Amino acid sequence: MVAKVGGDKLQKEGARKRRHPAEDGGKEDWKKKRGGRAMAQGDGGRKRLDALSVGYFRRVGERLSEGFEEDEEREMFVENVLAEVKDKASLVATDRTGSITLQRLLPLASPEQVGEVLAELGGELGARFKEVSCNRCGGHVVESALRQMSRWEEFSPKDPSSEEDDEVESTGTLETQLLSLSQVVRDNSAEFIRHVHGSHVVRTLLHVLGGCLGPPRTEARPGKHTDTPRGTR
Repeated sequence: MVAKVGGDKLQKEGARKRRHPAEDGGKEDWKKKRGGRAMAQGDGGRKRLDALSVGYFRRVGERLSEGFEEDEEREMFVENVLAEVKDKASLVATDRTGSITLQRLLPLASPEQVGEVLAELGGELGARFKEVSCNRCGGHVVESALRQMSRWEEFSPKDPSSEEDDEVESTGTLETQLLSLSQVVRDNSAEFIRHVHGSHVVRTLLHVLGGCLGPPRTEARPGKHTDTPRGTR
């Protein structure tokens, strides 16, 4: 009973102390002064991936480093991880740990799975592609997804008259998202080209469309600042 009463008292006192900043500059100003931690938000009020999820994707990265002995084991692992990514792909892609993990995971996924990730990143009609592509971490994920188009032939039927529609569908979503991103880049070309991160996405997109895919960027940490232009190392 003493502990309960004491706890109630601390809560009331804390509430009184927190009331002053809100009165002076508003509730939002107070959150900004506290770094936005109350809402798990980052710079500019952008939501960040929670600590538990960051730890999960860090462990996924460690597991990927170990490799897989059987294809079935790898496929099941990729499917399970992508299930965790679903409905929060943007948060994962724009988080440093999540971005690095996705970049390593997408080459192991099927084109259909890659297309589904891109579809969520782009949103309806690709409305969010520009935001993700121009993010220092998200841009790397978009590039990694685009590069998987080079695996088209692996999943395409050898015989054009083949009735194996499942294989055609496995590349359909990825192709659709590539065209959607292409339209977004076309409509916002000046912004993409001038952006330090978006310009790299444009370059990768042009390589993919031209069928001359070059080597991936070698920057190991997408969030790390460097004075050396990426792609020149």
